[in-house]
Amino acid sequence: MKTRLVLFFSIIISISCFAGSLWAKSNQTSLYTEEKAHKIGDILTVIISESASASQTASKDTSKEFSADMTAGTGFLRKISGGTAGSAKGFSGSGSTVAQNQVNATISVKVMEVLPNKNLVVEGQRFINVNNDIQQITLTGEVRPRDITSSNTID
Repeated sequence: MKTRLVLFFSIIISISCFAGSLWAKSNQTSLYTEEKAHKIGDILTVIISESASASQTASKDTSKEFSADMTAGTGFLRKISGGTAGSAKGFSGSGSTVAQNQVNATISVKVMEVLPNKNLVVEGQRFINVNNDIQQITLTGEVRPRDITSSNTID
């Protein structure tokens, strides 16, 4: 009986040595550190804040003068008397144009590739409705790991 008990416990102990974890190691994260995107398939949020303005002012002043002198007629045209004619016109105009655009958006992008220098190649798109017109914002580019915040965003 004693031998069976020793055999039973030795089998139980040897089986428990080969027991694995319930969670895969890749899913284990520390409670005290932030997990930043660093591998293919990770998701980042890009915050876009762009504003542009342009203005143009133009003015134009023009003038036109005309003068003509006529001498008296001779011969059968002697009944036409001499004279002068002239005119002067001036024009002035001005105009200005002001354009301002502002884009604020957030786009979720996916890491498509990790470069040898550890930079991430990201790609993502978003559709937005502006004045009943659907516009597509597509974002592709390279991100430095140091530009990623602790909340996985890029400003």
